[in-house]
Amino acid sequence: MKISQVPEALNQYRKKLESYAEVSPEDFEQLANVMHEKRFSKGEVILKEGDICKSFNFIYKGLVRSFGLEDGKEVNVNFYFE
Repeated sequence: MKISQVPEALNQYRKKLESYAEVSPEDFEQLANVMHEKRFSKGEVILKEGDICKSFNFIYKGLVRSFGLEDGKEVNVNFYFE
């Protein structure tokens, strides 16, 4: 991802990141160069139980629901918003 063509999602990510700690333009450019946008469809499973998470996700638009199974029924654990 070229920093000179910063999409709105990357701007929002930078704002959120800098609410925790200051990030130099050089450091953010390095981070932006390894980031990838990925879109998910409604109902698509991002991470299955037992799988190892190999990514860090930032929700630009929409929400993600995490759930577990209890007695064969889905039980909501949390909702993650933009």
